[in-house]
Amino acid sequence: MNKLLQIENLHTYFYTKDKIIKAVEGISFHVNKGEALGVVGESGCGKSVTGMSIMQLLQTPPAKYVKGKIVFKGRDLLDVSSEEIRKLRGKDISIIFQEPMSALNPVFTVGFQLEEVLKVHTDIDKKERFKKVYQIMEKVGLPDPQKRFNEYPHQLSGGMRQRIMIAMALLMKPELVIADEPTTALDVTIQKQVLDLMKELQKEMQLSLIFISHDLGVVKEIAQRIIVMYSGEIVEESTIEDIFKNPLHPYTRGLIDSIPPIEYNKKKEPLKSIPGKVPDPSNKPVGCPFYPRCEKRMDICENKRPDFFEKEPNHFVKCFLYEK
Repeated sequence: MNKLLQIENLHTYFYTKDKIIKAVEGISFHVNKGEALGVVGESGCGKSVTGMSIMQLLQTPPAKYVKGKIVFKGRDLLDVSSEEIRKLRGKDISIIFQEPMSALNPVFTVGFQLEEVLKVHTDIDKKERFKKVYQIMEKVGLPDPQKRFNEYPHQLSGGMRQRIMIAMALLMKPELVIADEPTTALDVTIQKQVLDLMKELQKEMQLSLIFISHDLGVVKEIAQRIIVMYSGEIVEESTIEDIFKNPLHPYTRGLIDSIPPIEYNKKKEPLKSIPGKVPDPSNKPVGCPFYPRCEKRMDICENKRPDFFEKEPNHFVKCFLYEK
């Protein structure tokens, strides 16, 4: 398959007065054309920073892209001008943020905000802009687009606001969409509707999608391939089927075990969880970052970091359990 996006050894740090926060540390992955890639991990693992780095939405300083490459359609985005990046955003690469109420501007109607995308990236007239906005609102399942066009974000339900965010991301028919936990703030029923909508649109429009989430169960519904992040690093990568059938890294196994079974209330058993917490990104362990929380840790894990290697065909892992 053709690679649309290639991340190579990316390091994204935040510099404060007294410390360096290593949010993303040496990650490499790719996204194929028309593929949905899942990025999973707990809060603080570097998932959202990865997505924001691709679009260069982080404020610099304090953020700094220390080294690495972000190659999109053959061009390293870290080497292009800020003006070129602005032209790419919303047109070739779009993002769907986690909380639409804070992402949408409360003082403008949703129609005005959708129309603004077309004003920035096209020179079509107002009548044509209205037509395209109504079409995308219909495509994402918003009832009565002409009425919704003149409503403000606070007048819409959470599910409708998220559909507006999806419409905004898809309006210019981008090749890559980054969805940063787009269903987290929604109840389960609306979450399912939004996931079904995204799957349908991704397939229909042949989008490349990076779906970021802390929930492996949600990612399983939409992605074909998955990378698992921990403490700013990728610790496992494979297809959805292989990850669930044969998780290799102890952290991945912990995430899968933490998914509540459908009838867990009937069993009255406590939910499983991973003990401890993600290490401070400004003071990471010398060895494997997961060492303090790992039930299978060995002496070597404390003082040495494992390599990321292919344990099985197309199944990569970063763990001493599998090194020869």
